[in-house]
Amino acid sequence: MVSAAPATTAWSGTLLVILQNITDKIFTVVGIICLLVLLIGGIVWMTAGGDTEKVKKAKEIIIAAVLGLVVILGAKIIMSEVSNLGM
Repeated sequence: MVSAAPATTAWSGTLLVILQNITDKIFTVVGIICLLVLLIGGIVWMTAGGDTEKVKKAKEIIIAAVLGLVVILGAKIIMSEVSNLGM
């Protein structure tokens, strides 16, 4: 009995590589944006001058940036694991 190998073509491998490259670029850009937002939050905190409202706003910005980085890293790990399953 002959077992059938999965049908793969040159196009399916190429498409996977193209999608991986696109998602890598997207993750890089979004990661840079998150780091810039984190930097902005730090600047807002440093320039708050003791104003509790500005400090509160800066903390919210920093927390949002860190959560964004966590989401991005989690998505990157998931994408990496899924692509390893396909190979």
